[in-house]
Amino acid sequence: MLTSVEVLENNETVFCVGNKEHITEMKREDEDKIYQTGVIIGQLAFTHSYKILFAGVRDPDKYTGTIRCYRYPLTGRSVEGKGQGMFPKFVEYQGHDRKGVVAMMVTHDDMNLITAGVDGTIVIFEIRDKEARGTKLSMREGFPKFSDEVLVTKDEMTQLETDQKARKREKEEEEQITNQGPNLESEDAQLRQLREEL
Repeated sequence: MLTSVEVLENNETVFCVGNKEHITEMKREDEDKIYQTGVIIGQLAFTHSYKILFAGVRDPDKYTGTIRCYRYPLTGRSVEGKGQGMFPKFVEYQGHDRKGVVAMMVTHDDMNLITAGVDGTIVIFEIRDKEARGTKLSMREGFPKFSDEVLVTKDEMTQLETDQKARKREKEEEEQITNQGPNLESEDAQLRQLREEL
């Protein structure tokens, strides 16, 4: 029984996992490749650049709930005595409890991996490998990030400073006028004094 399938952009390569301790790579014109994992993988997700394959472990008999990161194309050592295949290199992160990972996806900008576990939690991992993130985004994949830098000319900066100084002067003049305006309280007090004297 298969639990997850990932298709590469060329539509010629398919990765799948099920209830066995391996990842299968199937190509249209080539022999299937078996990658031994040592645990049952429940979910797969590729970055949109197809440089990293994420695998969510869901093995009730062994440790589980971890996220494995494999560089694509998968490389590693050949498995001896276990029949066929190879054991690819990976880095592993704990994300969920022993019940395992049930769903995972990479965001359209390849910045985050979002996973869901049987434990009812959703975990968001930041993808820090810049090489694995896609550098070009088409309009259907999302909008490119804007730069943190804003370039302006020297004339524009001078004009901005002049405008700021003029606004500051106007504000100070308004405050002076407000402060110098007629003081009605003191005039009322003077009128009362004059009436009392009369």
